[in-house]
Amino acid sequence: MLRCNESKHIVIRCPSKSGSEFYNYKKDYSVILLVTVDANYKFIYINVGTNGRVNDVLVFSKSTFNEVLQTNTLNLPTEVVFVGDDAFPLRKNIMEPYSMTRPLTIKERIFNYRLSRVRRVSENAFGIMLSRFRV
Repeated sequence: MLRCNESKHIVIRCPSKSGSEFYNYKKDYSVILLVTVDANYKFIYINVGTNGRVNDVLVFSKSTFNEVLQTNTLNLPTEVVFVGDDAFPLRKNIMEPYSMTRPLTIKERIFNYRLSRVRRVSENAFGIMLSRFRV
């Protein structure tokens, strides 16, 4: 059973006295929404509020989701695998694409393509949410 991890910057007004804490690489002020979505577009984990200046690796590493995965307190079946982009760590229950820092073999490119198709579920879930709530 695959579940997808995804993060998105939610644009906000600059909070007073925050300086550049919420200023992100897109030149906006934002908070980061980190979610895990199942194959039925159901949001099963939500973490919102991390300042937009932080990168996805830090958001995930400080999340409660990371903590319960590391301590195995979710008691997940062994067939559950989470899919993320290269910002997520490679673990026995988290899959990520092969790095593009070197030429990939045909099998590695096929794997990356198929993994990106799985990740479309979380991207589509965001699209459904945005169209539903007109955020």
